[in-house]
Amino acid sequence: MDELVQKVEELAATTAEFKRTNDERLATIEATGKESVIQTEKLGAIEAELIRLEDSITKLNRTSAGTTADAKDAKTEAFFAGIRMGLSPDMPSEIKMGMTVANDTTGGYLASPEYLSTIMRNINEYSDVRGLVTVKPTTKKEISWPTRTQGTVARFVGETELRTESQNPLYGRDKILTREMYAIIDVSNEDLEDSDYDLEGMIRDEITESFTLLEGTSVVSGTGINGAPFGFMNAAGIAEVVSGAATTIPSADPLISLMYNIKDVYQRNGVWAFNRSTLSAIRKLKDGNNQYLWAPGIAGAIPNTILDRPYIIVPDMPSIGAGLYPVVFGDLKRGYWLVDRTQLTFTRDIYTQATSGYVRILARKRIGGNVVRAEAFAKLKIAAS
Repeated sequence: MDELVQKVEELAATTAEFKRTNDERLATIEATGKESVIQTEKLGAIEAELIRLEDSITKLNRTSAGTTADAKDAKTEAFFAGIRMGLSPDMPSEIKMGMTVANDTTGGYLASPEYLSTIMRNINEYSDVRGLVTVKPTTKKEISWPTRTQGTVARFVGETELRTESQNPLYGRDKILTREMYAIIDVSNEDLEDSDYDLEGMIRDEITESFTLLEGTSVVSGTGINGAPFGFMNAAGIAEVVSGAATTIPSADPLISLMYNIKDVYQRNGVWAFNRSTLSAIRKLKDGNNQYLWAPGIAGAIPNTILDRPYIIVPDMPSIGAGLYPVVFGDLKRGYWLVDRTQLTFTRDIYTQATSGYVRILARKRIGGNVVRAEAFAKLKIAAS
């Protein structure tokens, strides 16, 4: 009997030490990791051995003289309860392993995470120039207008001098063609049915944002391919001022020259257009009196200005670099027309992809755009060398 008890005590000490080191390992690895599974299996084998020894001692207790079977069984139960928990054999048998969120099987599965209704997305910057240019709605495929390509010339003449015919004015016609923008998204019926979110609404929002991005880029730097808008950065006939220094805007001088390169009627309503990095460089420039060109406005009343004229941030503008055009100054309202043929519309097509289990969401919009007065703009070019 003594030899058996001694063996149990040795095994209990081994179990306590094993549980202590095992807990240290589990604190540094994921609870569901491979190592924790191996350690749990080892611990199970030790506990199985304890159960076998427990049965042997219980049988001996029931045959021992001077001690009742119930008392022996209670002592034995407390002894082994403490061993299984890695505690002292003298600890009471009422101590039990608590339910914890850290352990999935003892409560973790019951503590579900909170799902937010907001999906985190990065912000897409776009050129919000629609409110700065002239928007022309139309019900036709294109809009056109006559333009004067040559004017007449008046002259002075003597009292009896022969009068000759003056130069005749000449006219032409310009036009802006509208073209379609589109997007197509196929989404499965099951995805629409089972999603925790308004998936179709999210898709419509994504498409709307993509159309806004494309429109802003087209108005600024569109190439006119396939009848798409022609951006004011690529339009012909816009005056240029060279910075005078490679890869930088060296001083206020080129900006002053740029501002006065257009006619007064446009200058009075002119705005600066550049991206955020260019604004950072311009805000560091000072005039001859060591005053910054940038001046703060009054919130809600007067905008911030550069050389007393407001500015807008246009992400699609190029940054400062050799041979590039990072700054535009001009009257965008008079100089550029954006033509709206149709507004953004969505079609929910449940037939085209029905045999594949999809719903097709189609979006379309028709717009056009071009510079109508090149003289209303001037661009700053960074010197190439």
